[in-house]
Amino acid sequence: MPRRESRRWATVSAVCAVVLAAVCLVAVLDHSHKHRVRAAAQRDAWFCRHQGTHCGGASPAAIEASWNRRERGYAIAAGALGAAVLASTAGAVRVRSRTVT
Repeated sequence: MPRRESRRWATVSAVCAVVLAAVCLVAVLDHSHKHRVRAAAQRDAWFCRHQGTHCGGASPAAIEASWNRRERGYAIAAGALGAAVLASTAGAVRVRSRTVT
């Protein structure tokens, strides 16, 4: 049974690590998208102020505020998943060391 328990902990650790990698990838892609959208909004805001065209688009400040909320969520998720990876790895090691001695 200890071997099965150790394998279970290792599986939990591996799944959490894969989900952590996915969250990090999504965060990076989302940040790149935010950068492109914000740059376009800043360009449109400049044209609106100086030439009276391209008005009515999204506000660069609103885009940044939205990103800051999402970024906080990514950071919390990454921290929780990282802690889960460490805890489950420690559980697997503890079970294994208990069976060896």
